[in-house]
Order: sequence, then C-alpha cells, then structure tokens
Amino acid sequence: MEEYIASLPPAIRADFERIRSIVHATVPEVEEGVSYAMPAYLYKGKGVLSAIMNKNFLSLYPFSGKTLEALRDRLGAYELTSGSLHFSVDNPVPEGLLKDLITTRLAEIDQKK
Repeated sequence: MEEYIASLPPAIRADFERIRSIVHATVPEVEEGVSYAMPAYLYKGKGVLSAIMNKNFLSLYPFSGKTLEALRDRLGAYELTSGSLHFSVDNPVPEGLLKDLITTRLAEIDQKK
C-alpha cells in the first residue's frame, strides 16, 4: 500500500494518506495487502477496502455491494457501481462516511465467520 500511495500525484496522495490514516485508526488490527489484484486493507484475511486511482476518477471498493447498499441513502453525492464508489479530490469522502463504510464491511466479515 505504501508503494502504491507513494506513486500517486501529490494532491491525490494526500487524500489516500488521509484514507489510510482513517482505516488504521478505525481498525487497528488491519493489514495492508492485495485483494482482487488491488492494494487493499485486510481484516481477518478479507478485503475491507481498496482505494485506487483510475483514469477518470478515484474509487473506493468495499469488496461488497451490500456495504454500499446499506449506506446508499448517504451516498448521493457520489457515482456508484454495484461494488464501488467514485470520488474526487474536489469531492472527497468525509471521515464519518468513510468510517461507516469500514465498520459496515467489518460487520459483514464478522457475521460470515
């Protein structure tokens, strides 16, 4: 994750560092690795969140459409796909919403075990 973030343009890097900090503060036992060929934050070996830069936007992947569906009423400011949320440096995901995405995904992982 560190190498991926370091490779990003400075403005984008700052937002991804912010996301990284929030993930680690919310889930102290999170590990950094790869899931579905994307840099990812892992909990109990499962993907919690990936933040990546695409050609036209930045994306968060919570590795579950259920996570996005559970918070759909709060995601109106962002373009969504079945498994990702698109954002930009000009329209970042607020800390509270990011924490809710993370904790919703953690609950899904814990329920499956």
